[in-house]
Amino acid sequence: MGHARRLLTLLRSALSERQLGGFIQSDAPIGEGRWHPLPKAFPSEMGVQPFGEIIVSLDQTLSEMEYDESVEFPLPADEFWTLGSITKTFPIRSIHRGFVEPVLRLPIIPRLPQIVVAFLLKIPDERDLLKREHHNQVGWHYHYLNFRKARSNIVLCWDTRADRQKDQDHPLFQETHGEGRADFQARTDLWGDTKKESMHIACAPDLDNWPLSSFRCASNKAGPVWPLTAILTRRSGKRLS
Repeated sequence: MGHARRLLTLLRSALSERQLGGFIQSDAPIGEGRWHPLPKAFPSEMGVQPFGEIIVSLDQTLSEMEYDESVEFPLPADEFWTLGSITKTFPIRSIHRGFVEPVLRLPIIPRLPQIVVAFLLKIPDERDLLKREHHNQVGWHYHYLNFRKARSNIVLCWDTRADRQKDQDHPLFQETHGEGRADFQARTDLWGDTKKESMHIACAPDLDNWPLSSFRCASNKAGPVWPLTAILTRRSGKRLS
């Protein structure tokens, strides 16, 4: 157990250092009415080293100890545990009376071995390292900014469970986020049709450059942005009523 504890200390230290510098914000200008496209790839430095090596060592150590990998509340088949996260923002885009800011949140360790999850869950101080994720819930999304470029409490997310239909606008939704960096509370009830459609126009080109699975899916509590009558798709493929 002593070696497992030492590995945990090393993991905590590396994770703290990485996440302190993980939120990267770009101040690049919009530029002559044109939007900067999202990057199609990221440099290799965004990999999980040395975290992957530490997790492998911790997995092996716990396995050799025959550590009990059972957890009190096992996850459903379509959910998993991740470790830490890095958030990257990209140049903002103009919409009707405001802006949207593309954001990508990446887990440092996308999926953890069950035995490592059990170990971390049984140590109260380490539970904050873990995040419970739904499939396709980590990825690209958009923050709504007002005309002063202040960040709101609202994010825009696609319905990633719906199939894209030719010559039809793919459903975009809005929901409240909990990252704790909001400068103001958005009044979504005051958004008009022109504003909502402009949000869709600003975000839609990204769907041609990235697969739907790379976007964060709207939550069940999300409301439609555009089309106005959009209904979120359930995990089973059925529409939410």
